[in-house]
Amino acid sequence: HNTGNPWLGEHYVRDYGNPATYHVYNIAGNSWGTLPSNAQESQCCMATAYYPDIGKLVTFGSGDSGSSASVWTHQRGDAGWTLVSQTCCSTGGTGFYQNFLLHNPVHKIMMFGGGNGRTSWYIMDQVQNITSMTALPCGSNVTETIQTVDPITGDFILFCADGTVHKAVFN
Repeated sequence: HNTGNPWLGEHYVRDYGNPATYHVYNIAGNSWGTLPSNAQESQCCMATAYYPDIGKLVTFGSGDSGSSASVWTHQRGDAGWTLVSQTCCSTGGTGFYQNFLLHNPVHKIMMFGGGNGRTSWYIMDQVQNITSMTALPCGSNVTETIQTVDPITGDFILFCADGTVHKAVFN
């Protein structure tokens, strides 16, 4: 529900009680503001991360419809949010909440998926093309697994609830 933008010195927090609202904290100014509402996506527990390679805040999750997960972006100064894809990610493969969303600084991509113990995951490149990846080796959610990126190689590393560790290598 929160992420940082060190390039602008900002921290974004999604309002759990009013999930269409994102608050932004300006670190240098010690002040809070509010981003434009993303009224189309009102599910409480969508994943959020900043994508510095394109200068946008990204959110991923199923919303309230439950039929498919969607990806939205927001660039500071824009009047609203842009729907990247509403059909990229069937909720048969991703969960309704507890999704992950990570920036990979080595390969300059976003990686996202999982949720509710599901195994589907995706990558989004800098032109916002979304690609489905081979299923994760274990169900993934933010309460029982850890998803991270090796900062040197850019490999995706998944720590599963059963104690196993897996990685996906990007060429």
